[in-house]
Amino acid sequence: MRTVLCVLVIGLLAAAPAAAQSDLMPPVPSDKPTPQVIAPAFPDLGCANTPRPGLCCPEPCADGWQARVSADYLLWWVRSGPTPPLLTTGPLGSGGEIAGPATLGANGTVTLFGDKPLSYGAFSGGRLTLDTWLDSAGLGVQVGGFALEQRSVGFRAASDATGNPILAQPYFDVLANASLAQYVTFPNALAGGVAIASTSRLWGLESNLTGLSFGGGDFRGHLLAGFRYVDLAESLGSSQNQTVLPDGTAFLNGFQLNTGDTLVLADAFHTRNQFYGGQVGVEGEWQVGPLTLGATAKVALGSMHEVVQVQGSTFLLAAGVPGITDSAPAGVLAQDTNSGTTRKNTFAVVPELNLKVSYHITENLLASLGYSFLYISDVARPGSQIDPGINLTHVPSSELFGLVPEFGPARPAPLFNHSDFWAQGISFGLELRF
Repeated sequence: MRTVLCVLVIGLLAAAPAAAQSDLMPPVPSDKPTPQVIAPAFPDLGCANTPRPGLCCPEPCADGWQARVSADYLLWWVRSGPTPPLLTTGPLGSGGEIAGPATLGANGTVTLFGDKPLSYGAFSGGRLTLDTWLDSAGLGVQVGGFALEQRSVGFRAASDATGNPILAQPYFDVLANASLAQYVTFPNALAGGVAIASTSRLWGLESNLTGLSFGGGDFRGHLLAGFRYVDLAESLGSSQNQTVLPDGTAFLNGFQLNTGDTLVLADAFHTRNQFYGGQVGVEGEWQVGPLTLGATAKVALGSMHEVVQVQGSTFLLAAGVPGITDSAPAGVLAQDTNSGTTRKNTFAVVPELNLKVSYHITENLLASLGYSFLYISDVARPGSQIDPGINLTHVPSSELFGLVPEFGPARPAPLFNHSDFWAQGISFGLELRF
């Protein structure tokens, strides 16, 4: 045993110098290549184009944003409103045996207002939108709204002291079955004037959740879903005053007026359309150098709450007597047969398309030029609610009122006509990203 241990010790002592010498010598060349360790490859997630920090980068991305605010000036146009003939004129002596001058269809009759779509011109307005991402999982919130100014258009006309020229309110007499005219002015019979005005205003709000981002490189996009509200309020009304001249006659509540008495008549038609619905959409951006090309398409489905309000009034200002001496809750086209407020709910679709080109003024500030198109499938508009048919036995300013019992059709009738609507235009804005 002792002999074996001695042999092992002697062997170890002999091997130690050889090992130390091998550490000091250069490696011996080998014909076999040295194996290389290659790190695993990871896909490029496009962090430089990520729309918010944290989605694929542990630190904020170079051109990403956590929130953005955009403000736009709007220059929009809306669909013209339907309007029946509300004011006519014509030469003295024209007309037939039943219908006199300025009646529809008579020779020389000219329609001064109505009988063609009513254009409101260009609307100025504004739009404000706020986007923010809530977390790195890709969930965000978007809120915004827009409003157009209230635009008013109208027409005024008046006669001289002798009643020239002829001004008339055309209507269809359901008893005589003929087109007639209620005269506002007539030579040597009635002097006065008429004013017609229409207004329109559109605005809306929306709130969306955004997420399910897609794309990469120079393109990025996401889906959105939320709630939308749109409000369209419009009106159309006319007022007229007529003073009785020596050769004229006028009536109110069954009594004939005296020379110098003045009647003031007014008709007003108001509509309001309020849309409440859920919407879905998609929003995308393309980066092209310093430009950002954006597009948003949305569609909302929901309920349209429509309100139609009709009001009429007639006042008598007796000659030499201060204040109003008599009145009636009816005008010419707004009578007891169609006055009041009517409400209805109907299904509506509201799609919208927005296109925008933005230029990076700085890393965080952009200037933009855009185009928008908004469509509403179902609205009530004031001009569509006017029934031109009149039963004179219901009209307080008619000679037949109170003279004979009411008979025949109850006209004008309450209407609830519908049509579609659109608004479109351009925008100029600034956007701040941070």
